[in-house]
Amino acid sequence: MLPNDKKVIGYIASYSRTEVLFVGDACLIMGSEKQLLDHISRYAPEHATKLSLKKIRFGDIVHIINNGEKFLLDEESFGRFFPLGKQIGFELDDSSYSNSENSDSKFYLLSRDGLITTPPS
Repeated sequence: MLPNDKKVIGYIASYSRTEVLFVGDACLIMGSEKQLLDHISRYAPEHATKLSLKKIRFGDIVHIINNGEKFLLDEESFGRFFPLGKQIGFELDDSSYSNSENSDSKFYLLSRDGLITTPPS
């Protein structure tokens, strides 16, 4: 167990206990329930009534990444993950993270190799 396993990083949308909302091949994590609901309403309104929102914690993300899955984090959730990931040895690019005020336009892709990239717009 990692020291920060229980820290909430953000929220995911799920269809069931085992099915979550993906963007491409990555699970979407957003920093707040409101941001996630707004995103779903804007980009996938046909799914809005089928989804429930759940907290996702640092330990869950690390475990799932180690199993080969990818995550797409908004700036707020990435800001929570970044220092914790660095502490346990994730190779995160400091230059790719900037703590700007406009958090609804920048996303970060996190994969098993620990690299963070900003997906193309």
